[in-house]
Amino acid sequence: MTGNALQPMPAAPTGPPRPKPHRRWRLLIVGGIVLLALGFLGFKAFQGAAMFYYTVPEFRASPEYTTGEQVRVGGKVAPGSVERHQSGPGLSFAVTDGSDKLLVHFYDIVPDSFAVDQDVVVEGTMSAEGYFAAQNLMVKCPSKYVPRVG
Repeated sequence: MTGNALQPMPAAPTGPPRPKPHRRWRLLIVGGIVLLALGFLGFKAFQGAAMFYYTVPEFRASPEYTTGEQVRVGGKVAPGSVERHQSGPGLSFAVTDGSDKLLVHFYDIVPDSFAVDQDVVVEGTMSAEGYFAAQNLMVKCPSKYVPRVG
C-alpha cells in the first residue's frame, strides 16, 4: 500500500462544544442589558415605595403648602384634637411635632390602630379654608414592641 493508505482520524474533542467568540460577546452584552433593566425596574419600584413625608414645620415652609400639591405630612396625633364626624365616616384632628400643629380633615374609614399620641402620616393637599384635606391616613407601627401594662 502506497500513497492511498488510510490515515487514522484525529480524536474527537472531549467536553461540550465551545461557543464562537462573537456569540460569547453577544451573550455578555444581552446579559448586561437584562441586568441593567432589572436593576432600573427595582430602583423605580423601591423609589415609589419609599415613604417620604414632611414634618409639620417643613410642610409649612415648603412651596406645596400654598400650591395645593399632594404631599405626605407626618407627626403625632395631638391630644384633645380628635373629633369624629357626625355625618359619616372620618374625623378631624391635629398632627403635631410637639411645637407646631396642622389641622387635618379625613373623610374615609379610620384605621383601627388610630389613637391619640400615635405616629401618623397623612397624604393629601392643603385646602383654601386652611386645613389639610387628607385622602390617606396611615398609622405608623411602633419600632419596638412594648407590652401593655395592667
